Amino acid sequence: MKRIITIIVLLVLLKPCVEAQNKGFTLEGCIPGMKDGIVVALLSAEDNERPTLAEDTVRNGCFKLRGSVPHPTLCTLITNNLENAPKTANGEQANIHWTYTDVFVDNAPMRVVTDHYDSIPVNEPVTKHFAVEGGKVQEDFNTYNRMLLTEKEKGKELSDSALMQLQIKFIHSNPQSAMSVVLANNLLQGAYRLQREQILDLQKAITSVPDDTIRLAEFRKNSALALRSAVNSDLVNLPLFDLNGKSRNLTEVIPKGKYVLIDFWASWCSICLMAIPDIKKVAARYPDNFAVVGISADTNLQAWKNSIKKEKLGWEQYLLTPEGLKGLKEKYLVAGVPYYLIVDPQGKVVNSPVNAEDITKHVNQFCK
Repeated sequence: MKRIITIIVLLVLLKPCVEAQNKGFTLEGCIPGMKDGIVVALLSAEDNERPTLAEDTVRNGCFKLRGSVPHPTLCTLITNNLENAPKTANGEQANIHWTYTDVFVDNAPMRVVTDHYDSIPVNEPVTKHFAVEGGKVQEDFNTYNRMLLTEKEKGKELSDSALMQLQIKFIHSNPQSAMSVVLANNLLQGAYRLQREQILDLQKAITSVPDDTIRLAEFRKNSALALRSAVNSDLVNLPLFDLNGKSRNLTEVIPKGKYVLIDFWASWCSICLMAIPDIKKVAARYPDNFAVVGISADTNLQAWKNSIKKEKLGWEQYLLTPEGLKGLKEKYLVAGVPYYLIVDPQGKVVNSPVNAEDITKHVNQFCK
């Protein structure tokens, strides 16, 4: 009898877990003007391989996608008419039409709401005539994007600082939202871009995200790292090689007593190479109180050395070790290059410029 009672208790306890595993999402729509044969697919936007989570073909103007996600997942909803696009006399497809829509998918019923297939926007997740609705996660995603849309309708582009303020405003208004923790994690990307007070403010605001505990754990880890690399903090060390293959450390190769631009670059990075002429100009303008140090993310030693010679780089050059490359991603929360830092004469990181124009502006401010 006790065994039967024990089994019943276990079944009761396991029921919510089983139901949670069986629960998934649906994303459907019956859209005027959407022809039969159009393929609709949902792809994850959080994986470099962009796996397909669900796919359907339009029948009678309708589609329905089914699947499940382990936690709220940023995705792209794609439609195309490749299967039924008209063909030219040469047999080539003509009038091919694709749409791409960002959505935030949770295990909830969702639907596309729009006036017409032609109303699906090119680059906007929500407009006055189009939205994906359903579930708290997507609702918050729409609220945030409507805030952006309102600003765009004012006719001026948001500056980086204005965008940050808008994101922080959303976070404070929706501290338990999965969208808020997405925005917070994005704000923490790239070391030395936030003040310590800003990081602490995010930590104070976001303490519980019931819909996305996985991303909450990521935020807690990222914010702890960010506190070590806030503006006006010491430089976080990374292991390097010099041009002769000798092991060095980032903290030991930075000149003391002057402002220093640390240029994280790579020979294969076209944006990095395009910035070099501007960096040369600003370095020539302040030869006494400003220096540049190049830190390459190359994995091809010869390509790195060839690029230094080709670009006639006159400042010190170092190469990240494999451990250094890993540290750039994990300690600095930097996904790629170019990435720039400005260190003051006391060895504190005072700025992280976003491009060559930003470098020139801040170096002029510091060194004039």
